[in-house]
Parts: sequence; C-alpha cells; structure tokens
Amino acid sequence: MRTASPVLTDRLSQYRLLILEMIARGLPYDECLDAIADCVAELGNGLRAWLVLADESRSRVERIQGKQVPPLLRDKLPGAPIDDSWFGTCGRAIHRGERTICSDVAGDRRWAARWRDVCVASDIQACCSTPVFVGGTRPVGSLLLARDAPGEFSAEQTGVADCAAYLVSVLIQRTRTNALALEARASIEERIASLHRLIGVCLELSAIRQERDFVRAVLKSACLLSNAPFASVQLPAPWQRLAGAREINSRIALSPALNAQLARQLSATPGGAKSRFAGDIAKAGLAGALSAALAKEGVRALQFTAVGSAQPRPAGMLCVYWNVERAPSATRAWALEALATLTASLATRFDSADAA
Repeated sequence: MRTASPVLTDRLSQYRLLILEMIARGLPYDECLDAIADCVAELGNGLRAWLVLADESRSRVERIQGKQVPPLLRDKLPGAPIDDSWFGTCGRAIHRGERTICSDVAGDRRWAARWRDVCVASDIQACCSTPVFVGGTRPVGSLLLARDAPGEFSAEQTGVADCAAYLVSVLIQRTRTNALALEARASIEERIASLHRLIGVCLELSAIRQERDFVRAVLKSACLLSNAPFASVQLPAPWQRLAGAREINSRIALSPALNAQLARQLSATPGGAKSRFAGDIAKAGLAGALSAALAKEGVRALQFTAVGSAQPRPAGMLCVYWNVERAPSATRAWALEALATLTASLATRFDSADAA
C-alpha cells in the first residue's frame, strides 16, 4: 500500500495483528471472518464488506459471511455460478483469480439482471471482489467490498481488501491444518484401539483347540474389528471344511461358493488383490443372482480380505458385510488384513493335527 496514509497504514497494522492473534488463539472460524469483514468496513471509509466462499468444487458460491449481510444477498447469492460468465463480480473474481470491479451496478448491463437486481435491492451500487488464495493458484473465495453509490474504489480501499484477503487465507489454512491434525490424531487413536483389540483376539485365537470354535471366534473377531453385523470366512484348502460347516456359517446365501462368485466379480480372487471394498453393492455391477442373494440378506456393503496370501497354498477369503452403505476406512482394512494373516497362521495347527 504505497499510496496509503501513515495513519491508515498504522491502523491496518494494528488490525492485522489483532486478527492474527485471534487466529492463533483458535477463536471460532466464523467469528474471525466477521472480525476481518468488520475491520475492512471500518478502514474502508464507508464501505461494507463480506466474505464470499466457494464450495469444494469451486463451481458455485457456498455462502456469504459477515455481520449484517443483507437478507436478500444471503438468500440469493449462495448457489451462484463460479465461471467466466458475467453473472456477478465474485464468481468471476474467483474463477479468473483477479480483482473484479463493477463501479455502477445498476447501469452496467454486462452483468446478469438477476445479480444486478439483488445488489440494487441490497443498496449495493458499486462493488469490488478480491480473490482469496489458499496454498495454490486457485482462489477459494473472494472479499466483497460494497458502496451505496456508484463510483470507483481507491487504491487505499483495494489495498485494505488485499490485506484482508491475505488474513482470510491465513485463517482458512490454519483451520484446514487444525482439521487435518485432529483427523490424524483420531486416526492414530483408532489404530491404537484396533491394535489393543487385535492383541486380545490373538490371545483368544491362540488358546482355542477346537476347529469349529476357532472359526466361530474368527468370525466374531471380524465383526468386532469392522463393526459389521456378520461375516464369513473361506479358508485355504484343506481348511475349507471349517468354513463350510452349516452350524458355523448359518447364512446359506453367504456360503463359500457365493463368496467365490463375488470375489471373481469384484476382482478380489484368492491370490490376487489383498483386499477389496464395496461401499455400495448397488453400484458394484454384480450379476442379478448375486445381487438378489445379497439383497435377501440385507447386504449393502462388504469387504473381502485375502487369507493366506503369503502362504504357498491357495488363499481363502475373510468377508464382512454391512446392512448400510459404508465409506472406506484405512484402519478397518488394516485390522482385517492383520486378522486374516493371524487366521492363516493359526489355522495351520488344525491341518497338522489332521495329518497326524
């Protein structure tokens, strides 16, 4: 801001420090946005200011934030397109990544009539949209300056807008970093909890001496680790007899034969992919008979995990099923793969006993 007065420069520095302190203290996101808009309005010599944020795809305006946003603008601006059309200054500024100004909203017929009507009804006769960048070349929003009379925006006013846009970018980046940190912490805590459960499962399975009890415990453990209502297991030969026992796998539709068909269709064949997840069976493209069998059991999502993939003998499959659609989970996949490895290792005891 080379053309800014010393007084404005000093006040801008004070406000910048104040906002950065709010961000560092972790004050609520919306509160920080409101404070930035308030600072711009106070320093902008009669201007009003709001933050316009894009949706994740950057194709539409998601919301407008700031104190005393005109009701009509709050209702009508969300959903506005973000593209190179002349719909509105914010959408164009976000799309092009450059400041966009309309010095006479009512008289400039390049802009969409719907946008002009909303602005005029909200007492916006001139506006300036400054893009907000966060860690890249694609803006995520814009700072909207509004005048209640037609006219140009001074270098001092656009300089204040540039400073505010920078503060918004710091706020968004800090918020994203905090969210990622919380997500990482939750993932680590979830992984540790699964590890503790796996230790208990290992001790339980190691103590079992009866074949049927072993398979029952494997199925119970699979449900525990995946929060699934039921599971099935198809062990490498010659252990198939265990998984095929009616008293162990009472769900006829989820028999080992059906699992093999599912595995072929989902490309999770034994000896192939270590794991395969289908979060929505309706979109998995299964044959009609398979879809009908799964629908009969209320299956909406499933996960296959190879058993014995590291063994020289053919691999089997550990399968868990849900009656609701599911999102993929790295921790769940890891836990099931660990259980599958444990199952293959411990099941060799029964093969040895049988051979003896």
